[in-house]
Amino acid sequence: MHERAERLHQELLGSLARAIEVPTLVASLETRYIALLLGLYEISAANSADRRSHHAHAKGLSALLKTGTSPLDLLRIIRDGNRPDTNGLSGHCQGTQPRFRPRGIFSVPALSDGEECLDNLMLDLDSLQTRFSTAFDTGIFSPGLGEEISSLYERFSSWSSSRCPGFKPITVTHLKQSAVNSGIAAGCWPGRIDTYFDLYVAGVWNIVRTSQLRIIDMMVKMSDHHVDREASLHWIPRANAVVEDIMASIPYHLTDNLHAFIDEYATGEGINDRGKSLGGLLLMHPLYVASNFSFIPEKMRGYMKRCLLWIGKEMGLGQATLLVEAHDIDRSYLESGCVIIWAGFLG
Repeated sequence: MHERAERLHQELLGSLARAIEVPTLVASLETRYIALLLGLYEISAANSADRRSHHAHAKGLSALLKTGTSPLDLLRIIRDGNRPDTNGLSGHCQGTQPRFRPRGIFSVPALSDGEECLDNLMLDLDSLQTRFSTAFDTGIFSPGLGEEISSLYERFSSWSSSRCPGFKPITVTHLKQSAVNSGIAAGCWPGRIDTYFDLYVAGVWNIVRTSQLRIIDMMVKMSDHHVDREASLHWIPRANAVVEDIMASIPYHLTDNLHAFIDEYATGEGINDRGKSLGGLLLMHPLYVASNFSFIPEKMRGYMKRCLLWIGKEMGLGQATLLVEAHDIDRSYLESGCVIIWAGFLG
């Protein structure tokens, strides 16, 4: 199976190389899909001994889309109307809605309707985090930075609460504490279990949640810098609530039949019927990001890492295992993976 996959991988590489040589094919959807498939293969085949070269395909996708190498650059080309396969149609989220809008990552009505657009919230977070990183490194925080960070958190919260009912998660049950308290199996964390409209919607919610955790991380670091323990502790319950939302989404991502899994939960065997690998693909980066915040309880972080190992083993996504076992994962490696996954949202 591995040899066949490698052979098909090489064939796709050849197809991509030939397509790039033809000017009329460079900007085609087919060429982008080939680059996307190659990147997904590298994510699946990654392991501790060979991390693979998914970053090369991420750069290729960025070049085909004529954008930068950050996943947020994919949002910018939609916002600024520069997507190469939409003939320059405007994709602005704010103000008067254009008559024709190209399909973007977060441009479906359930995501962009209302006073706030998720694309703009994500871009504002990126800009704010860049400024915060500079301030944190120098120890010089500009007046009002804390209020600005806190305000952005409230904007994300307002966006979440204002979504239409069909887009919001629906709680289907609450799992009781298992008799086995240590080493909780993937999907079996006690508490709420949520279901979603589809995996795309579930994936978007966890992107929002990890964004909220990044904001909380900034506030906690700033509070610790000023030795303001009370302010730091103010954010911990919010962080725990966000993480619990992520936890509640895990069974939906990993199981093929959520209701069957709930019925079988009492056996304590964990997930017997794994879901589509897409679920693990959308879940693994949020789990990795969340599991690395020190303000999240160690037991929760350990559980998220076990879920990543499960995704790697049971869903065949080697990068999920690598994210747990490697200790030198840098930002560019993560961003390359996100570029590949988010590019798939473009349709």
